[in-house]
Amino acid sequence: MKLKFSIFALAFCCLLVVLYSIKNPIGQVFSGQAYVRQNAGDLDGAIKNYSRAIRLEKKQANAYYNRGLAKSAKGDSKGAIEDYSRAVELDPGLSMAYRARGMERLKKDPEEAIKDFSMAILRDPSAENYYCRGYAKSEQSKWEEASADFDLALKADPRYVTAYLGRASIKTFKGDIQGAKADYGRALEIDPQNATARYARAMASSTNLTEVVSELDQAIRNDPTLAEAYYARGNIKTRQHKWEEALTDYNRALELKPRMIEALMQRGAVKHRKGQTLAAIQDYDKAVEINPNVNQIYLARGQSHSALQEWAAALKDYRKYCEKGTTTNVDYAAINIWICRARQNEGAAATAELTAYFTGHPGTWAAKVAKHLEGNLTREELIKEAQATSDDTIKQQQLCEAYYYTGVKKLIAGEKESAREDFKRCIDTEVEDFVEYDYAREELRRMAKP
Repeated sequence: MKLKFSIFALAFCCLLVVLYSIKNPIGQVFSGQAYVRQNAGDLDGAIKNYSRAIRLEKKQANAYYNRGLAKSAKGDSKGAIEDYSRAVELDPGLSMAYRARGMERLKKDPEEAIKDFSMAILRDPSAENYYCRGYAKSEQSKWEEASADFDLALKADPRYVTAYLGRASIKTFKGDIQGAKADYGRALEIDPQNATARYARAMASSTNLTEVVSELDQAIRNDPTLAEAYYARGNIKTRQHKWEEALTDYNRALELKPRMIEALMQRGAVKHRKGQTLAAIQDYDKAVEINPNVNQIYLARGQSHSALQEWAAALKDYRKYCEKGTTTNVDYAAINIWICRARQNEGAAATAELTAYFTGHPGTWAAKVAKHLEGNLTREELIKEAQATSDDTIKQQQLCEAYYYTGVKKLIAGEKESAREDFKRCIDTEVEDFVEYDYAREELRRMAKP
């Protein structure tokens, strides 16, 4: 009897030790259930169970950290930062919480993010922590500091592929193409199936289209879900005027990433070139819905509306583009505003607006086109100006534009046959990548109709 009691007492003491060590076993159960739910993608269920665990044991740093991850995945940035902050209060050595808070802060406050990554490095000088700080610095265009952090990441782990990619991207930006290709090559030696490395190396080799396509083909074989590779290959097919192949690649990119604005715009441009102008406008409309602040969309959509002679819609888009435009394309948007207004019988007002704009933007080739439209430069003088360059490529491009705009002016003046001849001369320049070439082709098609 005495022996049995001693064994029972020992077992009871062991149970007390276990219970004491885990403090609140029910809380631990909730944390375990939350972890399972989180891995299964049930973020709401995970957050609920982590919250239960925290209510039962308020000093579970890991529970706050994991709940922060779940909140971040749901887009609750503020809630995630609050949980990460509580986690590091409870456990100042929890480097992964600093890193996670840094990634969350990076979206709005890069300087605070860098501070968090530095705190994480103090507690754990890992390759991942150095990489995160380097990435944050690269986002601020602190190229040298970012590159130094990528170097430290690779010193901590020479096989950390992501750091090679980060360092290579900086080298590409700085013009060190060979150095970038070497880093991408090293990344592929470590991980031959890394589609991102292969795609990026292809982009660094952009002068050799055959090499680029080969790299992109391999990247897609390695990862058929890499939307960026399809998009990049579509761009090359566009440059090669392989319209159907380009559309196939843009379609696949958009299946994978329906909100990829670049792919929508490029697909719209190809549809425009194929004469599918309404379909092009639909793509531009979707792009505007996704992000109305991408200014280039309005110029592209305005050009499609112009091709359909929808002058009011085109005018609205050109004006929208001019509100924020900062490139030489604004000059051409101003010229197209003149065309839209002149085609709507607002010639005098259109000319006054064009003159006012180019008074502040003199001396460019576009300004000479504007002078012709205003009536201050003859057709022959404009053609002579277009030819006044020793660069044959630029000469052909300027002639393409000159013949189109002289044709438009004649058309507006009712000189249809003379306009037709200039549109034909525009097509004869064979500058197929210029929108003026497309416009001239459309005008000739309309003129050919009975």
